[in-house]
Amino acid sequence: MHARALATVAVTLAFAAVACANGTSNEGFSDPGSSSGSSGTSGSGGDAGSSGSSGSSGSSGSSGSSGSSGPGPRVSCGGTFCRSDQTCNAGTCTFPCTGASVPGDYATLSAAVTALAAAGGDATICLKAQQTSESVTVYDPGNHNKALKIIGVSADKSVIGSLSVSTGFSAVEMVGVGAQQGVTVAGTKALLKGMKMGSNGSSPSLWVRQVSTPATVVTVDGCDIGSTASGQTVQIDNTYSYPTSVTMTNSYVHGGANAVYVYGSGSQLALTFVNNTIDKAQIGLYVGSSAGTITYVNNILSNHTQYAVYIPNGMTPIHSHNALFGNTNNYSGTAIDGTGYVKTDCMLDSATGVPQTKAGSPCRAAGDAAKAPATDYWNAPRGTTIDIGAVQGP
Repeated sequence: MHARALATVAVTLAFAAVACANGTSNEGFSDPGSSSGSSGTSGSGGDAGSSGSSGSSGSSGSSGSSGSSGPGPRVSCGGTFCRSDQTCNAGTCTFPCTGASVPGDYATLSAAVTALAAAGGDATICLKAQQTSESVTVYDPGNHNKALKIIGVSADKSVIGSLSVSTGFSAVEMVGVGAQQGVTVAGTKALLKGMKMGSNGSSPSLWVRQVSTPATVVTVDGCDIGSTASGQTVQIDNTYSYPTSVTMTNSYVHGGANAVYVYGSGSQLALTFVNNTIDKAQIGLYVGSSAGTITYVNNILSNHTQYAVYIPNGMTPIHSHNALFGNTNNYSGTAIDGTGYVKTDCMLDSATGVPQTKAGSPCRAAGDAAKAPATDYWNAPRGTTIDIGAVQGP
């Protein structure tokens, strides 16, 4: 029997073209509504009139807690679905958060980051429901090496212009935030979760860049990353031989010239792509370097107008149980089939936002359980019988 979560429901960040944690599939960012009903200690939603105190710990920015629960089934909410680590408040999927509030304790997200970095302690920022064009840089010039969390109401409600995550913090966790013009990460450890990242210009929706020190370590989970432009949707820099690691799971990557584009010839790049849905670009996965390592397992690579996968000469990737269909060509370079590949239509249904497979899909129960994450895009348990793609079917 196929072990599955019932269709009944997130906490860390950022930008593409479908809400990374509240399940909307349109590529634009929707109106976040009034910020007067912003989340606080109660974790209430961003609709006008919803209850909830600011829940801030004051300008001191104590570490607080995200208030997330363990994995469980997704929850129906206002015509969409919430992740299991969100709550449904007045028809809005909401990440609980306790910390310094924006707006509230600080007028802008940039002001909060600057003040809390200077304070030199672990901190949590709760970003209320608002849509701004603010360009935010997360950076601690004092190098206090502390942890920072930024938690939005949801990726379709707490929306900024762009985000750059740089050095100085020991780790940065972004949850439930939308970035209309992309996210850049360089020289830090970052977790991007339940985010929506997008771009309508030449800049990538997610750009992972290298610096000599410290190492760049990026984990992306349950995010919607899309582009309506001709640039790269996800771009990963491998120009230099600096330690760089990117792990992407349970995410929906769509649009752009290259959905995932890796360039450069550095020797210390480690890439892992597991249980993602990579759809409707010119090229799905392009690896332009034979140096470093790459693992890609349990992914859907579909509907690409040039080809789904390019692997260069000299690289021997670890790959299995991927599904390729609807592509003009499946492969270029030295890319080939692997164990457990599915080469027929996986019957994707986008009615719930991020595409999931319909009943009877050949991608159901076709994944590699040994490589799969414990949960899916909705933070719902996958069980022991694994589907290919970001969403585990109900």
